[in-house]
Amino acid sequence: MKPVLKSDIRTKLVALGLTLLLAACGSQTPQSSGLTPQDAQSLSDAALADLNLTGAMLDGSVSSASLKAGASAQGVSSLETAALSWNLPPRVYALLRDLGIWIPVRGTQAAANCTIVVTPSSSAPQYVVSFDCSGSNAADTRSYTTKGELDLTLQNGTDEAAGFTAAFKDFDTVVTFADKSSLERKLDGSLSLDKSAVPWKIAKNYTHSVTKKDTSGNTVWSGQNVFSVSKTYQPDSLSAPGMAGTVMIDQATPGKDVFTNLLTNKTHKVNFYTNPTVHWNSACTVRPRFDAGEKDYIFTDAKGVQTTLSIKFSGCGNFTISFNGGAVPISN
Repeated sequence: MKPVLKSDIRTKLVALGLTLLLAACGSQTPQSSGLTPQDAQSLSDAALADLNLTGAMLDGSVSSASLKAGASAQGVSSLETAALSWNLPPRVYALLRDLGIWIPVRGTQAAANCTIVVTPSSSAPQYVVSFDCSGSNAADTRSYTTKGELDLTLQNGTDEAAGFTAAFKDFDTVVTFADKSSLERKLDGSLSLDKSAVPWKIAKNYTHSVTKKDTSGNTVWSGQNVFSVSKTYQPDSLSAPGMAGTVMIDQATPGKDVFTNLLTNKTHKVNFYTNPTVHWNSACTVRPRFDAGEKDYIFTDAKGVQTTLSIKFSGCGNFTISFNGGAVPISN
């Protein structure tokens, strides 16, 4: 299994591009909306993380066998090797992977400050995974801290054939980069995938908070998103349903997000939907693993003024983010 390439450089470019775009075009942005460049940065990060979570839920290439193959191909310090060493369920591995979270291999020096406990059960949840883990990854010169709990409930009680629910509980992960800047995510809530009929049904009800700090430890932006959405997934092939397909959030029943800028405590209500769909592809190794389609986030202020953040995909690894129609170019 090919590793998913990290997208932190792309995310930083998105944030920088949005800052420059909004600074240059501030006179074109409705001032009554109350939105700031920091709002756009925080929401775009949360939107990309949400797409990553969708991909991790859908990925049909993830299994115990694929973890063993990945560990053999990627080496002794890979995330696949680490997941096997801690006996993580493959779906938990996929969620960590697509959120950009690294954990050290159990029993190594890098894992001196890492404890991960997997508690299996014959009743729901079938797996309770608790994290209290810190370590540095020599491969990317970053430090990672992950704490909290991630539970996995299997819909039919024995495997993922019919679907599952993943629940985050006080889940907190911090990535500190080589330049001492950092990105912290906090997640609470549930992600559910019902595969009992086609199209598959996805339901998400969770809170995602993200805080970006600069090299001096000062907070650049910080936001909280309370997401609630139901969506469908239509596989491209019924013989391999988890490999690729289209995700749709109907505009008539859009997803809901209550977004709060944690620096100003200002809150905005957001609707979001696909326009008309986005295409997910497990063969794409660049997060987020979508290669076609559009997803729109619509802000509405107290006066009813709307502003739009759009993510458009034109191939694996190729996407643009626009704010109020101003395109932000992204390069690798």
